[in-house]
Amino acid sequence: MSHSQTDPLVYVATHTTGLDEHEHEVIDLAVLDSDGNTLLHTAIFPESLETADQDMLDTVGFDPGDWAPSPHFAKKALRLLGYLTRATIVGHNTQLDMRFINRLLRKAFVASELEPEEINEMMGRIDTLFVDTVTLAHEQIGQMGLEETCIYLRIPYKANHSALEDAKATRAVYNMLSQASAWKRWWWRWRAPKDD
Repeated sequence: MSHSQTDPLVYVATHTTGLDEHEHEVIDLAVLDSDGNTLLHTAIFPESLETADQDMLDTVGFDPGDWAPSPHFAKKALRLLGYLTRATIVGHNTQLDMRFINRLLRKAFVASELEPEEINEMMGRIDTLFVDTVTLAHEQIGQMGLEETCIYLRIPYKANHSALEDAKATRAVYNMLSQASAWKRWWWRWRAPKDD
């Protein structure tokens, strides 16, 4: 599958219990459309909290008492797949987000007792080429982290927030960087912190 000019843009963000999709889990997931409308935002209670990276949990403000279980995520999986099908997926560190999302979808489809061939066909609807604002930010302003990029571009950003806020910030970063003039990009690079 390849991108076309008619593919809709969707913005994805996840909060996870760590950086290894084989050991850690998605606990917060958000998808926005190109206009910034929320297509999906859901908390997902972790099944293996004992494997979580405590620093990651602290960063996203995880509190077991506030995290309502989401036992029906399997029902949301088809909806999520629909939003990602034939879409240009934009994120900040998109490869990481999509590794977790793909694993989450597969797990949900396996739990639904779908045949492996059917699962593979469904997963094949998701494009494997993504737009990553980490790359755009690094190339244009010398920044990489979402928080640092937002600060540099004067886009509001707050810590211990939801994946939905990350998706909104990613959309703002993408729109600003992708629509910037050559002059603006030169200015950003000129005033960006220089590598030692």
